[in-house]
Amino acid sequence: VPAPADKLNQLSGSEFDREYITLQVKAHMKNIMLFEKASRDVQDPAIKDFAAKTLPALREHLDMAQAIAKRLNIDVSGAGGGSSGMNH
Repeated sequence: VPAPADKLNQLSGSEFDREYITLQVKAHMKNIMLFEKASRDVQDPAIKDFAAKTLPALREHLDMAQAIAKRLNIDVSGAGGGSSGMNH
């Protein structure tokens, strides 16, 4: 399986746009899931605080990526990665 950067290097135009935004949605969904877990489960208070403070920005970035996907008519509803971060 090619790395995401390798795949993107092979694309151009609308194909690149579609793949890039799909990768962004997936990555933000995965990161939100990991940061939510860290904000709940990590023992180190500094890390827990960092995770909790970073979540709003990650959710905002996910919302922006999903809005772009919608404008490009890309279905990212099944992008996976765990929590969608939409419960904010």
